[in-house]
This record gives sequence, C-alpha cells and structure tokens, in this order.
Amino acid sequence: MKRKKQVYSFLVGLVMVVLIGCGKQTSEVSGDSDGCIVVQIPEGSTIESLFDFKSTEQISLSGATSGIIHVGILEDGNSVVWNSDSVFLYVQGEAQDVSVMHYSYRLEDKPISYSEFKKMNL
Repeated sequence: MKRKKQVYSFLVGLVMVVLIGCGKQTSEVSGDSDGCIVVQIPEGSTIESLFDFKSTEQISLSGATSGIIHVGILEDGNSVVWNSDSVFLYVQGEAQDVSVMHYSYRLEDKPISYSEFKKMNL
C-alpha cells in the first residue's frame, strides 16, 4: 500500500513537471520570433513623416486579406510594412515578397506605442 502511494505521488509529480515545462515552452514560442514589431503611428503623423525610405513598393493582395500592402526599405536595410496610417510593422532585415501575407496578418496584432518603439534603439 505504501509503495502504491509512492508510485502514485511520483507519477503525479512527473506529470506536473511536464505540464509546467510545456506551458513555459509554449509561452516562449508565442513571443515575437519573426523579428517583427507592430507599432502604433502617433496621432497626426504619416509613415512618410516618420521614416526616410531608400525605396518603396506596393503589393496588391487578393482573397481574404485583400488590399494594398506598402513595403519601405530603410537606409539601414530594415523594412517597414503598412496598409494604413494607423499602424506599421517594423521588420528587421529586408522584407520578403513571399512573406507579405504573414506581414498583413501581423498588422492586425496589438501594437506598441511609437515612443516605446523609439526607446528600443533598433
């Protein structure tokens, strides 16, 4: 009887350790792993007033996420992606055309403030 309790207690403890470990792993993976940051544009500002672009292009989307996505390449090689004057997506490195659908979905994420973004010194 005592042996059964010990085995049962061990199994319960093992399951808890596994579940706690899995929960921690899940929260780490759900973070910003793609190098992109969604940022709120300050009231009264436009993308063009916030950045000096080396080049820009427009990509037309069709289907469920139809519309136009603007992609601007910055002098430092990073990119800014936007579809309105409310939020933009800061992409570390040059934005890839094949990722434009991913970028359009990320634009719907909860943004950080522009002042927070500026403090990041990217």
